[in-house]
Amino acid sequence: MIYTTQQLELLAHIRAENEKFTADAKADGAIMIITPSDDIDLWIRMGANNIEQYTRIQLEGEISDMFKEIYGIRPGTCNTDATIEQLQAELDGLYASMRVDAEREKAWKEEESRKIQARKARNKYQPNNVFGGLKQMIQKS
Repeated sequence: MIYTTQQLELLAHIRAENEKFTADAKADGAIMIITPSDDIDLWIRMGANNIEQYTRIQLEGEISDMFKEIYGIRPGTCNTDATIEQLQAELDGLYASMRVDAEREKAWKEEESRKIQARKARNKYQPNNVFGGLKQMIQKS
């Protein structure tokens, strides 16, 4: 198949991104690394004939995944009129929302843990032995 200049630029872009991601992941100690396919024919079938279209598809997929992670369902449709910048802002907002939720959950768990520890301290077993202290009294005599 003969590819356009934009399609060849897209292939080079995907490979460069994958190489950078792989290098960063290895430097961070990752043991499993998954990158987008560099099968240009696949991306062309998906409607990505250039870097902008590829970026849009990637952002829309990540937005859908993050939305499902947060709300439990996928969004109905994506805003096809949105610019790349608007899609990135939407994704950034979802990540921010997820961070806030995680911080809230962490604070709640810490508070619950404090309550449990306080309750355990209040209910700590105290022996009720009528002969408690008898040994010390005998030794003093």
